[in-house]
Amino acid sequence: MVKFGTMVSANPAAEMRWIPRHCFVWLLLAQFAVIAPHIERLPALLIVGWAISAVWRTLIFQGRISFPNVAIKLALIVIGVVAIRRGYGNWIGLEPSVAFLIICFSFKLLEASTRRDAYLLFFLGYFVALTEFLFEQGLGVTLYMTIPIWLLTAGLLALHQPEPLRFTLQPLRTAGWMTLQALPLMLLLFLVFPRLAPLWQVPMPGSQARTGMSDELAPGDIAALSQSGELAFRAQFDGPAPSNAQLYWRALVMDDFDGRRWRAGIFNDVPMSVARAGHEPPAAKSASAAIDYRVFMEPNYQRWLYALETPVSIDSKTELTWDYRLLSRDIVFEKFSYRARAVADIPRDGELSRTLRERTLRLPSAGNPQTRQWAAQLRRDKGDDAAIVAAVLQHLRAQNYFYTLNPPLLGADSVDDFSLENPTRFL
Repeated sequence: MVKFGTMVSANPAAEMRWIPRHCFVWLLLAQFAVIAPHIERLPALLIVGWAISAVWRTLIFQGRISFPNVAIKLALIVIGVVAIRRGYGNWIGLEPSVAFLIICFSFKLLEASTRRDAYLLFFLGYFVALTEFLFEQGLGVTLYMTIPIWLLTAGLLALHQPEPLRFTLQPLRTAGWMTLQALPLMLLLFLVFPRLAPLWQVPMPGSQARTGMSDELAPGDIAALSQSGELAFRAQFDGPAPSNAQLYWRALVMDDFDGRRWRAGIFNDVPMSVARAGHEPPAAKSASAAIDYRVFMEPNYQRWLYALETPVSIDSKTELTWDYRLLSRDIVFEKFSYRARAVADIPRDGELSRTLRERTLRLPSAGNPQTRQWAAQLRRDKGDDAAIVAAVLQHLRAQNYFYTLNPPLLGADSVDDFSLENPTRFL
């Protein structure tokens, strides 16, 4: 058994190649502090794997066991990847990606022996620490994340200091002093540096979501819905504000269903000028019934805009679609304002064009057998399209629908589960 602080090499050049023993103490502490905020969202098997790697590396540190061989390291990686698949249901997404980074951060420690390995671990630790802000950005989380950053910096300092005869807190004190010196510059950059739009967007974790707008929806895949307090847009009316009954804001129409997920179809953004083959959009019957307003919208990194029913585009930055929605001519990367008009008595087309009708009525080839059987029965009993629509609306009105932030998950045939099988309905 080799105790800490008793190994001294006669070759200083060789010592510079290996990781100082006291550096491992800071590395282990930093790894625990970095991973701790992620524990509640990690599969249990990954937490066990990280604990095993930490204990194993501690025993290596104490000289009780040797480094794992290639077979053991491959087995650990396979177990970690399987744990991700079983825990999240897939390998693609925010949570699985962060979990894979944590696997790399944990298991790399088992084979780290040179300073090059230590550099990789420290830089990976900084990166994993930043991933916590993909899930939470509150003040408490921000203050906590200074702890792993502090420990990682102390470990980097220990990596470049001579091997002491006993463990000291000097790297921690030096790292704290460096952090305090960086605070004025950090505050200055926070106040004067422009806020840039994100370079990418990531999906919400697993079966969780937030209230808000998205261009796709999978009913039954969400079991926990948190309320978002983020501002979407503000509206300013030229005259008195309309009544609540008139404040129906419309932005998206999801008409593409693959059996599980609804999406905005490829014809969703067809301009009215194209759909009408050169005809002018219909004019309002009475200008007195119009509602003129201006919208101040936050970036959504899409083209769709919020508009009251039924909109008329009066802004050169916007255009009207075939299904009476407003689009921006460019993607909204920054705060965006536009003017629009809502008129309730605009005459609309009596029917869709053949192409749009076929597109919007297209169904997936399989799935939801009970709903298909019910629709076939309605066709046999009612015959007329208007009567079928009336029967479906009556069925929906008769259900006990209610809103909830914690809906039950649905099976593969989500439409059957939602519309026909549940004794109570939820939205």
